[in-house]
Amino acid sequence: MTRLTIEELEPGGSVEILAVLRDLSMRTTKAGKPYLTLTLGDRTGEIQGRAWDEAPQLHALVSAGDAVLVQGLVETFGEQLQIKIRRMDPHPWDEETRRLLLPASRRDIDEMWEELLAGIAEITDPELRGFIWSFIESDIIRAGFRSAPAAKVVHHAWVGGLLEHTVSMLAAARFLGDHYKRQVPCLDRDLLLAGVVLHDVGKTAELGGDGGGLNYTTRGRFVGHMGLALQMLERHRAAGHPLAETTLDRLIHLVLSHHGDKEKGSPVTPATVEAHLLHHIDMADSRMAMAARLATDPGADGWTRMDRFLGGALYVAKESGTEESGPVTPPTGTDEAGTEESRPEPRPKNNPPTLL
Repeated sequence: MTRLTIEELEPGGSVEILAVLRDLSMRTTKAGKPYLTLTLGDRTGEIQGRAWDEAPQLHALVSAGDAVLVQGLVETFGEQLQIKIRRMDPHPWDEETRRLLLPASRRDIDEMWEELLAGIAEITDPELRGFIWSFIESDIIRAGFRSAPAAKVVHHAWVGGLLEHTVSMLAAARFLGDHYKRQVPCLDRDLLLAGVVLHDVGKTAELGGDGGGLNYTTRGRFVGHMGLALQMLERHRAAGHPLAETTLDRLIHLVLSHHGDKEKGSPVTPATVEAHLLHHIDMADSRMAMAARLATDPGADGWTRMDRFLGGALYVAKESGTEESGPVTPPTGTDEAGTEESRPEPRPKNNPPTLL
């Protein structure tokens, strides 16, 4: 049996695919028989699956985030393809599996890493620059920073997404830092650049767990990326990398306040000009990444699907054109729970924005 990617599937064929199990749940037919519904994905797309036989045993065998080898029959249901699963086995995560299954940044990782180091090199305070440099170039942080996503679903949710998000923010911070320093002379450009580099560094430990996918680690669920970053920075200083305590406190404040509001997950609200500016740069970059994703697939009327994080749909003028941005595969029209989102009416709702 030939192993296919999801984009190669056609109805009526018996297939074998290697996929990441994005979600699964047990359900019951009207006759009371249990069955398993799930979403399978690889770098080329997603497909729904149903397992009617031995559903409880399969449910106990696998979990969301697992890599799985699936055999089954491709069918059409409600104008959508799905797989009637005959067999499903866990598959080990390794580098080849990650390459085949996980969406990845379109940008070159080495090129982005050099941009990150160039941003750190612009920090003029030698003690702060040395602290950040030694932290980022440590083996554990370096490896995680180069591969981690910036989020599981919302923005930059692909391998290398954290690095891509960070260097994009650095470009904005250079311009805005220089621009606003003329209006607010007390703005510390060094701290702003350091805050951009470190604001999401906890995601190197928060995401990427459960077998190697893009899911949350146990530590990430317990502590969250801001708390993890706090632990990392304090341990780095305690390991003999000097940094004035006041500087470390201001740096940690940037990390802890970058979501802006307590309702959005920040334990403290911005209390310095650098913290306010960092928050808005982070917000702008994440929102533009969401907009770039939506703008690749407008409807015939020019309106995209609804997006609950942006608070509505976007209108894409035909003459503007679109260029694909982000992961190698444009995301499907699903929300975090895996449910299809319908095409909006021509006039979008004015829903209030929600958490990044």
